[in-house]
Amino acid sequence: MRGDRLNRGDPTSAVGVLERALDPVRLLTLLFLIALLTTRFGAGDQTVGDDVRWGLVGISVIYIIAIVVRLRGEENSIVDRLLHPLIRVVLDTLVALMVLLLVDTAAGPLAWLVLAMPMLTANIHYGSFAAVIAWLAMSLAYLGLSIISADSESAANDALGAGIQQLFALLIIASGVGVVIKSVRDRVEGTDHALREARSRSRQLSGIANSAQTMADIDEPLAVLSHAVAQIPTFGFTDAEIVERFGPGDYRVVAAVHVGDRRLPSPETLTDKAIETGALVQVQLGQSLVTDQVLHLHDYRSGAALPVYEDVTRSLVVRGWLDSSRDALQTTDIRSFELYATQVTTAYANALEVQRLEERSRDLAWEADHDALTGLANRAQLMRILHERLAPTNSAAPAPVALMFLDLDGFKAANDTHGHLVGDQVLVEIAHRLMRLVDRPHVLGRLGGDEFLLIADSSTDVDIGIFANRIVAAVSQPLRIGEAVIHLSTSVGVAQAGLGTTPDEILQQADQAMYTAKQEGGSRVSHYRRTPTVRTYL
Repeated sequence: MRGDRLNRGDPTSAVGVLERALDPVRLLTLLFLIALLTTRFGAGDQTVGDDVRWGLVGISVIYIIAIVVRLRGEENSIVDRLLHPLIRVVLDTLVALMVLLLVDTAAGPLAWLVLAMPMLTANIHYGSFAAVIAWLAMSLAYLGLSIISADSESAANDALGAGIQQLFALLIIASGVGVVIKSVRDRVEGTDHALREARSRSRQLSGIANSAQTMADIDEPLAVLSHAVAQIPTFGFTDAEIVERFGPGDYRVVAAVHVGDRRLPSPETLTDKAIETGALVQVQLGQSLVTDQVLHLHDYRSGAALPVYEDVTRSLVVRGWLDSSRDALQTTDIRSFELYATQVTTAYANALEVQRLEERSRDLAWEADHDALTGLANRAQLMRILHERLAPTNSAAPAPVALMFLDLDGFKAANDTHGHLVGDQVLVEIAHRLMRLVDRPHVLGRLGGDEFLLIADSSTDVDIGIFANRIVAAVSQPLRIGEAVIHLSTSVGVAQAGLGTTPDEILQQADQAMYTAKQEGGSRVSHYRRTPTVRTYL
């Protein structure tokens, strides 16, 4: 595993740091070996043939180039393969043995020093036990070469005796050096782990800040949840979802992000516990038989749930799932996830408040323009529309407008007989009947009491008269309110807007025409007629 990390070119890992520290020593040893080989220098008679000598020079040069490329931080697949940990151990061993043979085969302290290189390499990549095995193997090889190169039996016996002493010394030294290297490696790995966690935490905090800013600009609550759930995998989860429950009902997914077509599990006990405790709750394999069945079924190794919003009617919980291909969540991931949940809570609550205020604003705007009982336009809206319809444009005179003033006949008696509740129901039913007759661009409204107003686009008195009579006929149909059958009619006054007519003038004219209809017996239509102006010339 350590060799794989280095092979991937991770110079900040413990293995990478220790290897880079050894590289300068390697370079010096290789340069020294090349110098020995090219000058044919050897201790006593220890020299090598030309073919072997130049072959070793070539290997040393290639090794030097690979180390220099690695020290410069350049990525190269050939160099990565050449500097595989096992190949390094072999090359370091070869270099050590050649230096010892060419310098002095009997130099014990020098042997320990040079043989330390393959031992250190093995220790860094494969641990202390591998380092001991490597150093013993290299020592035996060195002793074997020393015996073979001896020129007499007595010299061989001396070399063997010295070798046995060296073996015991090597065991002691290897153990001590192994402990030191392990301690150094553990410290570097601890520092490396802390650094990675700090970088991960920094990235997560930056992402949380950016996401919180984005969510603060979102006014739609569901859009906040959709954005929030999309960011949850950045905290180490494979899949995530936000579920909602109203009262004691079932949970439903309101936003989710997952890989492929995977169907997410729905362990309600996990979600219920998160709501109950108000804190993060985790589940993982080995926790319980039920949990293991749920996680195995969906190929997850663990899951977590955290409440993000709760009021008297509704609860929202975010759930994250980690599949078997991911490493376990780190403490920093959990802390970042909890921090992010608080941002989601704030953004969602703000979006709900904005939505509530917008709805209230729309309600107030509607109430300002509509009659609360019937839902028709009220007096304020009717007068505003009249102003708009009667206002002349820059290019032409205003469009022809007719105003119908309706007053119900017999409504007061029915109200007194059956009560105000029935009276209100009568007004609502009359409003429904009128609305079924009125299409755009006509506007129907209620002035108050039993008085209604209709602003109609008109072309001729005949068209308006037919329309008004249809209204009279519709209102005259019997009304059944509960057990009561009520008969009403309506008097309709019609006024046509002339050039320069103001809203107040046409309203007064329609009102006068309506009273004329009532005076004539009601249940009829009366048109306002202007009195001709008489001029006297002197």
